[in-house]
Amino acid sequence: MKRSRLVEMDFFEFKRQLKSAADSGRRIEKSDRANWTAYIRQHGIMEAGSETIARAQTGASDISSVVIQGEGIWDGFFIYSNDALTCYKFVLEEVGT
Repeated sequence: MKRSRLVEMDFFEFKRQLKSAADSGRRIEKSDRANWTAYIRQHGIMEAGSETIARAQTGASDISSVVIQGEGIWDGFFIYSNDALTCYKFVLEEVGT
């Protein structure tokens, strides 16, 4: 069984990683519909629900979503707010039965 959750990440490190991903072509924006949809489906991401939870936790109205294709903890679907200086990563984990 899998369980999803949002993990709070360091906002300033996220911004550095996001710039690096953009510079190297590893950033996927919602406007890139084909790649965005393929990534979301392939990784089982609950996009709308995650954005709603992030909005409620931060109280921010400027929530944005992005995918970083990379390695380690900086690979995945992220939700962030520049106003609230927060960043969350969507994590899908296997849980015991």
